[in-house]
Parts: sequence; structure tokens; C-alpha cells
Amino acid sequence: MFKSTLIIAPHADDEVLGCGGFIWKQTNEKKRVDVVVVALGGIHHPHLSVAATYEQRYRELERSCGTLGCQIAGVLFPNMDMRLDTVAMVDLVSKLDEYILAGNYDTVLLPYPSLNHDHKTVFDAAWSALRPHHKQTVKTVALYEYGYVQHQPTHCLSPSGGKIYHPLTKEAYRAKLEALRCYSSQLRPAPSPTSENVVEALAKFRAIECQQSGMEGVEYAELFYLQKMVI
Repeated sequence: MFKSTLIIAPHADDEVLGCGGFIWKQTNEKKRVDVVVVALGGIHHPHLSVAATYEQRYRELERSCGTLGCQIAGVLFPNMDMRLDTVAMVDLVSKLDEYILAGNYDTVLLPYPSLNHDHKTVFDAAWSALRPHHKQTVKTVALYEYGYVQHQPTHCLSPSGGKIYHPLTKEAYRAKLEALRCYSSQLRPAPSPTSENVVEALAKFRAIECQQSGMEGVEYAELFYLQKMVI
């Protein structure tokens, strides 16, 4: 488990928010971690005076992945940020199929389908791409979270496979923050989930849950929602 991991990110920064500490730990243990970004660029966020270009966002992605030691597997749909609901589902699934099968991964981490419609679309497409078949190598599938996961309609996914807590050392947490800072176009003040204060609050809250399970000395942690595990 976790010898070779593919992280599917709806947008560049989601991989850091959800599993930046995990990525740093895995790559420091010489394990393979690849990131595929589904949509990158093409939207003017209200907090920016001008829209961040695809080229700017890709440079941010490169710097962030370089900080964590992971590799960029690819960007599927340039300039389609927040427009994935306009892409045919068969095209989304087919592209993810290619990366999952070609990479021979044993673990895939998906975004929790939050109120962001791109996240919902990516989750649905990735879950279809991870369907059982004779060429499937993925043994572990889990969802990573970020700040907006706490705001869910009652009909949304309710993970039933259990929770995986990943304690972070101070060094791992610092690496996560350094990688997040590479995304200068995406950083916003609290209560945005890309705020460093919000990221820290969530990491400390997950650490408290670790402590309540008898793990003393944990200051920061990430949480994953297990969907599948074959041992």
C-alpha cells in the first residue's frame, strides 16, 4: 500500500490542501507520487485584479510539486477551471482511464465531492475510471478533504469505509505550507479554505482527533476517507 500513488486534483492546489503532508512523507521515503490535474486556468477569480493565465497556474503547479518531490502526470483540460460540468463524462472518464492504467498505481486519492461542482464531477468520473476490471492495479482508494468538506447537503456522499488519519511531523507540515504558498494566485484570507489559518485550523483539529485515539504528541494531521482496500 502507498508504494505508488496517483492523486487526482480537480484544480492545482487541491492536492496540497488535501494531502500535501502525505505527499512529502511518501516522496521522502522514496515512494512514487504523481499528480494529475483535471482543469487548470481559464477563470477570473473575484479576489484577483486580472485572471491568472494557464501558463502562470502551470508554473505554480511546477513549483509546488517540486517542493513536495512529486511528479506532474498531466493536465487534462487546460483553461476549463470551473467548467468541467460542460465536458462529456465519457471524455473525463476516458482520460482518467488512460492515466490510471498506464501508471500501474496501487493507490489513488480522490477529492471529496464537496459543494464545488468541479469536485463533484471529478469524483464521479474518477470513481467510474476505477471500476473493477482485469487490468485494474489499484488496491486502495481514499478521498482527501479540504475546508469546504464540512458544508454538505444531507444527500451528499457519506463515507462509510472508515477514516485514515495521517499524523504530520512539523517538518511535513512546514513543507505543506511551503507548497501551498507556491500557489500565490489562489491564496486568500480566512475563511477561505486556501487561507493558511484555515489549513492550520483543520490540521490541528484532525490532530486532536488523533490524540483522542491515544496518539500522543500529534500536532498536525490529515484525514482520508477510505473507499476501498484490497490487502
